[in-house]
Amino acid sequence: MKVAFLGCGDSPERVTRGTAGLEIGHEYDVLELYGQADGANYLRVEVAVGELPAMFDARLFRVVASSMHPLWEARITESGTLKIGPASWMRTGFWEAVMDGEEWAVRAYSKARDEILKNR
Repeated sequence: MKVAFLGCGDSPERVTRGTAGLEIGHEYDVLELYGQADGANYLRVEVAVGELPAMFDARLFRVVASSMHPLWEARITESGTLKIGPASWMRTGFWEAVMDGEEWAVRAYSKARDEILKNR
């Protein structure tokens, strides 16, 4: 799945948080989708090579390629959150482990990320 950044317009700061590194019109590969049961929907995209991907409010993007990667699976958490992404990333505490540099998590992240991005 690929999206293009539309810009922030007059969206509130809670929607535009963290978007300073995004370029209007630039296309980004989506690594994961995250939909809160009673809240916003987010896209996890890589803004800069070598940095961890960030979550951005889906309202700031338009879909330019809708096909989903075969690695992706869908899960609904106990709280009703919908996650669509690599199965290896669905483990509870996965992103915390990646940020802490835990080898198993970094390896799982890198492997799935590389697989998704090689099919651009």
